[in-house]
Amino acid sequence: MRDFTYTKYAELLKTFLKNSYKIYTVEQYLKKKPKENFVILRHDVDRALSNALQLAKIEASLGIKSTYYFRTSTFKLPIVKQISEMGHEIGYHYEILFKAKGDYKLAIKLFEEELPNMRKHYPIKTICAHGNIFMKGINYDIWKKYDFKKYGLLGEAYLSLNKEIKSGIYFSDTGRQWNKVKTTDNLIRLISPPNKQNFYILAHPDKWNNNLFSWGKMLILQKIKNFVKEILKNFGFAGGR
Repeated sequence: MRDFTYTKYAELLKTFLKNSYKIYTVEQYLKKKPKENFVILRHDVDRALSNALQLAKIEASLGIKSTYYFRTSTFKLPIVKQISEMGHEIGYHYEILFKAKGDYKLAIKLFEEELPNMRKHYPIKTICAHGNIFMKGINYDIWKKYDFKKYGLLGEAYLSLNKEIKSGIYFSDTGRQWNKVKTTDNLIRLISPPNKQNFYILAHPDKWNNNLFSWGKMLILQKIKNFVKEILKNFGFAGGR
């Protein structure tokens, strides 16, 4: 079976449930801080809103809630509303330092404009930095100078879960392969005993598709993007996540 399809994603989720894992949104996890048998499930909606809606429907059909981080460019109310009504958390996927070309004062001004605009529609409690392969540094560097908690936020998906990420439970499909384990089948094997552990999962909706043409197109584009990333790293660009 092809990897990175909706079918394979559903299989991944069903394996978690079969093995009695409790799945949390980022907000839920930060409030409850469970110690074992947990999965933190998050999506960065960089593009492909229809894919995000499809993943949300799969999760809802299984009784699962996750977090969807939207950029200002992908925060489209008809889709966001449908995802929210399924019980999923809506978060802000900020890219303010990139937009401000590294100007911290301009970046925080953008943050103070964009977050309230989203909060007109949803009570956003957590945020997540967006990566950009053409950026030197990372968008969450802004919090070296400012404090996101000042804005009534519970947490940031990287900084507030830094301990969890460093512990080795973080698995991201950036690059259209899972870090450390490569394939979804390999990730599934880690879920069952004797390998049982906690998980922090980041799945980008644009990486997943059942349609063969769309799936193949993304495969080719991702290979090109991965190649470009490797070149840019040699010039000090490290913003792509």
